[in-house]
Amino acid sequence: MERYNKRLIKILRFFLENEKWITGASIALSVGVSTRTVRNDIKELNQMLADRGAEITSEIGQGYKLTVSDSRKFDLLKKEIRKEESSKPFQNIIPSDSEERVHYIISRLLLNSLNSGERIDFFDLEEELFVSTSTLKKDLRTIDGILKKHDLRIRDTKKEGMRVAGQETKIRFCISEYIFNSQKDTGDIGNQFYKDMFSSDEVE
Repeated sequence: MERYNKRLIKILRFFLENEKWITGASIALSVGVSTRTVRNDIKELNQMLADRGAEITSEIGQGYKLTVSDSRKFDLLKKEIRKEESSKPFQNIIPSDSEERVHYIISRLLLNSLNSGERIDFFDLEEELFVSTSTLKKDLRTIDGILKKHDLRIRDTKKEGMRVAGQETKIRFCISEYIFNSQKDTGDIGNQFYKDMFSSDEVE
């Protein structure tokens, strides 16, 4: 299963909702990027659609239009995306802006700190999210500010990677406040949290 850039999925949805010619400016406005970025995204999206029975064509004075040549293949792609978005929010959908990245990173750090699961490395995260070092550092500063309100902090060691350090009760409260009460769709995150709860008081 390949990874999907979340912005590309937003653009694809925009085409599905508007079965006609769409200008680059309209697409840019809908996803919050420049028209130049839209042109690059369309190229990348067409690469994804190449063997999925669809193509986005362009015409001067008209804009862009989604053309489906094989509805069976394209329907499989739509089903695949819906399944991944609803059941595995952390696995195949790549956050496309700062707010989404912060939510993605802090959720992973909080849950991983309780579950003692995967090792989260700064440079692996940088590569996974397709962002620069400076961008990731900026996102982590935002996360530091959120965690500080709960008397928590990020600790990064060579052995364990990045983890949230602090009292487990405060980590649980932060999860409740930030993840469960947010407007984001947390999918299986909540189930994972309740499933893997344990009773230690301090996260080392």
